[in-house]
Amino acid sequence: MIHITYASETGNAESLAEDTATQLSNAGFETTLCNLEDFTPEKLTEVKTLLSVVSTWGDGDPPTEAEDFYLDLKNSQGLSLSHLRYAILALGDTDYEFFCQFGKDLDRELSARGAKKLTERIDCNVDYDDEFEQWYGLVTDAISNS
Repeated sequence: MIHITYASETGNAESLAEDTATQLSNAGFETTLCNLEDFTPEKLTEVKTLLSVVSTWGDGDPPTEAEDFYLDLKNSQGLSLSHLRYAILALGDTDYEFFCQFGKDLDRELSARGAKKLTERIDCNVDYDDEFEQWYGLVTDAISNS
């Protein structure tokens, strides 16, 4: 099972997460899609493969719907995620000082708890189609080869 989560303020991350779920399902993978608003760090203990598509809001903050998840993750010092493989697609805008900051922060927190990267995080500017295709290709290669 591939768990796909998203956090979106304007809908772009949600749309890309939905596209990811659809494409992976069409390729024969079992997927589940969830807003980080409805997800908890404790649920990560039951997940083996996580794909997360997240945007950054304001001055490098998580979208409103992901604030509780992120605060809980930051405060879960004893949480071990050494079984987890993950990949992050971060959306942002280079006009802002903290470009893709939430994606970077989420990456750091997952890694700090022992999770292993399927692929390196890809940070996307407002025109993200090429980066999404690159990320999706890397993700599917990593999943298929593991």
